[in-house]
Amino acid sequence: MQHKQKHKGLPKNRHSLDVSIRKQERIEHADERESLVILTEDVISLSEAAREVDVHVGTIHRWRQRGVRGIRLKTLRVGGKILTSRQALTAFLVATQR
Repeated sequence: MQHKQKHKGLPKNRHSLDVSIRKQERIEHADERESLVILTEDVISLSEAAREVDVHVGTIHRWRQRGVRGIRLKTLRVGGKILTSRQALTAFLVATQR
């Protein structure tokens, strides 16, 4: 017996595709605005951030990717480097301590 495989993440119709594209565009624009803010702050590498709060750099990556209780560390990719800021790190720590 063969099962049809559904493509996960693909919209089922044209309207859903348009909605998905608009949602992604809003996310990208929000990320651009966030990027502009982070560049005016004290930018640091993720390894520097790990040293500042005395955790493993893998923890910083997890905070960036998965977050803690729905809150993720704000980061920015510049070239091949992923950066954050002291202000973003402080805001993350304060928000997750509540």
